[in-house]
Amino acid sequence: MYRLLTLVYAISYFWLISLVILRESVMAKLDFSGVNKSTSQSFHKQKDIIKKVLSGKSVVCENCAQTLSLVPKNAAGHAYVNCIKGCTNIELEVDI
Repeated sequence: MYRLLTLVYAISYFWLISLVILRESVMAKLDFSGVNKSTSQSFHKQKDIIKKVLSGKSVVCENCAQTLSLVPKNAAGHAYVNCIKGCTNIELEVDI
């Protein structure tokens, strides 16, 4: 009986160590800090572009150097900030 309990404890300990190692390896693989930083930068950049266009300032597209303009609200309730070629297209939800 003593050997059986020792074996059960050894197996339990082995599984516990395996789970801790597995958890640490999974947590190391799920590092979203780079994605979060990139997403945040993109959001703030688009927000600044929208502010400038809505205030009447001239903003140019990074890709084609065409002026960005505001396309008024359509039937679906969306407005757009885009360039003539369409390489920059920011969709805005409009509630009035």
